[in-house]
Amino acid sequence: MISDTVDYSAMTTPAVIIETMGKNSDLVTHTGTESPYGYVDWWPVSIGFNDSGKFGPYDDKNVRWAFSYFLDRQELSDVAYDGAAAFNPLTMPGYPPLKKYFDSVADILAVHDTTEFNVEKANGLLEGAGYSKDGDGNWVDAQGIGINCEIIGFSPWVDLGPITAEQLRRQGINSTYSQPPDASSRMAEGNFECLMFGHGGSVRDPYFTMKLYQSSSVNIPGGHQVNFYNWEDATWDELTDEVGRTHPDSVDKMQELWHEAMEIWLDELPDVPILEFYHRIIMSEKRWTNWPLGGEVSGYVNEASWHLTWGLVLHALKAS
Repeated sequence: MISDTVDYSAMTTPAVIIETMGKNSDLVTHTGTESPYGYVDWWPVSIGFNDSGKFGPYDDKNVRWAFSYFLDRQELSDVAYDGAAAFNPLTMPGYPPLKKYFDSVADILAVHDTTEFNVEKANGLLEGAGYSKDGDGNWVDAQGIGINCEIIGFSPWVDLGPITAEQLRRQGINSTYSQPPDASSRMAEGNFECLMFGHGGSVRDPYFTMKLYQSSSVNIPGGHQVNFYNWEDATWDELTDEVGRTHPDSVDKMQELWHEAMEIWLDELPDVPILEFYHRIIMSEKRWTNWPLGGEVSGYVNEASWHLTWGLVLHALKAS
């Protein structure tokens, strides 16, 4: 990119982007030369668990909430992404059509703040769940067994994953981050303690994000938009089906059902939201213009070459 040999490069980090653009004035990102150097993907990142209790105490919502309170998301954004990653209290992206659904559960989020960093609250939850700290400062149960959290992930989390594990270790959780070659199969089989992953769900209304937590999709092998978390709640299932039967333009009804559902989800916290996820792509205007530039959630299309919309970019480009 610096030498103008290629026109496009994905994905990379803010630090690399800043350095690279500083050496070639023809280079831009989706947000031009300004932070966050990309656009919000539909894939907000979280720490997920096998909520069945098969591996570790993750069938206990108090443990899941303790993990949420242990995370300093500002530090995660600052260290992993040079501060160029926004908080997201839920597991669907902060897109304009979804804003009303974020707003409609603001009262629940005020009580169940999924972005709060509060070690005192986390400690109280673990103590209430029967844990105490041993001589090394690690949380153990009455039998002296610690809380293990091997976070399995993929290449998009190479910056965020290790720092997240380090934050948990600081608080007495035996946490590591790894990218094993069998991560995909382990996800599908539920063979994990902790998982760092995104959410291929909603972009216009909450339905597809709600479906990610339905019990009916727990045992679909090889699926992408499925319930990796092994969390099950019969009322949630019913509400999701009711949302599916409701016309998206019936906003009042949709918000009513969504609010009722989120009273369950935010109490249970099946997985822990961390940050928005961004596609950070460098493009050169040396030979081509009319790349889909815009804001974090605007522009004529996204420029991810691995998405089906890439053809729209190719047909829109103009020779410089």
